[in-house]
Amino acid sequence: PSDFIGRGALTRLRDQPPERSLVGMTIPGGPLTPNRDVWPLSSGGNAVGKLTSLAYSPRLETNIALGLAAAGFSDPGGTLDVATQDGPRRATIVELPFTPKHQTDDPRDLLASAAA
Repeated sequence: PSDFIGRGALTRLRDQPPERSLVGMTIPGGPLTPNRDVWPLSSGGNAVGKLTSLAYSPRLETNIALGLAAAGFSDPGGTLDVATQDGPRRATIVELPFTPKHQTDDPRDLLASAAA
């Protein structure tokens, strides 16, 4: 364990739970125009995060989004209210990635076998 700048700060952060989490969301209804600014996320009228990026997925036939939500509001299956340019919508938190990977090789396995 070598010493480096920032070691103390990282050590303190290691023992603290994260304040927010990256969440994937689906938002039903018609296609939404991708957001240019962050949109607020709320639960029960209280601000709990922000939606940072959104796109309509023709493959999934729904709007998909990424955002940051306060700890305790990031469990898959939970819902959050989103203030969109088309009015409020209810977002459902989903597991990431939105679709399963199609690749069959895990790059970590390839690196391990190359090193052996």
